[in-house]
Amino acid sequence: MNNVFPFPAKPVAQRFDGPFEGCPYCHSDEGFHQHVNVERFNYVLCTRHGLYWLLGENLFSSWRDETPETWRKNKLLLDGFKFIEPFTPWDDLPRPPA
Repeated sequence: MNNVFPFPAKPVAQRFDGPFEGCPYCHSDEGFHQHVNVERFNYVLCTRHGLYWLLGENLFSSWRDETPETWRKNKLLLDGFKFIEPFTPWDDLPRPPA
């Protein structure tokens, strides 16, 4: 059976390859991320680098079950981090001439 490959013994950090993970600073996902909502806006923060970025709006319905008090606490949490633009895979692609 040549088509059977063993699973790695431990998780391997991978370069960002999706819209919901990957620190914009180092482009890796090593489990340092936390998702929070402020009203209908969904943010991800990287506790390793002290950064947060906007993931989107109304992507997760969990915000509907939260209270204004929860959003206030989440905003205070985000205030301790630096906002950064999200990384997208096409950021590394060459741009056409203007």
